[in-house]
Amino acid sequence: MKRQPSQVGLLLLDIDHFKQINDSHGHSRGDEVLRRIGKLLRELTREIDTVARVGGEEFAILLPGIDEQGAVTAAERIRKKVQSHQWKHGAVTMSIGVTVLKDGDDRERVLNRVDRALYQAKRNGRNRIEHA
Repeated sequence: MKRQPSQVGLLLLDIDHFKQINDSHGHSRGDEVLRRIGKLLRELTREIDTVARVGGEEFAILLPGIDEQGAVTAAERIRKKVQSHQWKHGAVTMSIGVTVLKDGDDRERVLNRVDRALYQAKRNGRNRIEHA
């Protein structure tokens, strides 16, 4: 990954079909998936990165000092690890939106951009990444 001290990547991740996990296997299994995803995300990120659950089945990761290609590479590594993990109830996948903070960005602009990328990943079939 190419590191750029002044750049910051942002990933917005959403567990695909999470409602089906809760509905089919119960909320305790859904909670277990959320906890395991959180642990996987911490294991797959650097100490300087910030991982947060932002609500429901969505997570966000701030990646300081990383360019867009590095953020895409990190997102793909996470997507593959979640997909290949041996889940107790069956497959779990994630859709991921990726962006980097750009000159002139305010909070609303960068969040809208990464949110659009995430929903593009969902529209394009889920279990994929999109960047904007």
